[in-house]
Amino acid sequence: MSTLDQQGSEIEGTLEENETTMRTPEQQEVLERLKKAKSSAERVDVVATALDTFGLDVIVGLLPVEGDAASSILSGLYLLAEAKRADLGAMSYLKIIALQVADFAIGVIPVAGDAADYLFKANKMSAGLFAKNLEEIKAEALKMGITPKEIAKISDDGKNLPQLAKQAITLVGKSKATKAAA
Repeated sequence: MSTLDQQGSEIEGTLEENETTMRTPEQQEVLERLKKAKSSAERVDVVATALDTFGLDVIVGLLPVEGDAASSILSGLYLLAEAKRADLGAMSYLKIIALQVADFAIGVIPVAGDAADYLFKANKMSAGLFAKNLEEIKAEALKMGITPKEIAKISDDGKNLPQLAKQAITLVGKSKATKAAA
């Protein structure tokens, strides 16, 4: 690397440093909210995928009333804790509770409820609330003058946890199917 290239990267690094240190308190607060919203949305998506897409909610729900109650209560409490961490707001709390109550009500119907419970994806719908919150915070950050590059750096930091978890679960499922077929 030439001396000019080295000086250029040092200047670039200094400019990026100054860009983040020259933030208003309001901008810093939005960036912190964006970080929290991103991590909560990722965690909720992983849990929702395991419960709804891969059917763990239905499996637990096979225990007549207790299984559905346990599933709804535990996932509801988890979602509410994440909603508080991500600062989703009262209306989102109510929607999460309503979705979990509906999931419980569907699941307790004998036999048909188990099939309907698989189709009614309350946890994935709740995950949608977290994704919407993340998008709203991104839009707010843009309006406050934070660059799209900086927003992308926080919100798309390459730690695509939900995608990695889905791939891992899919690989485990395929290896079990291959062993069963052999």
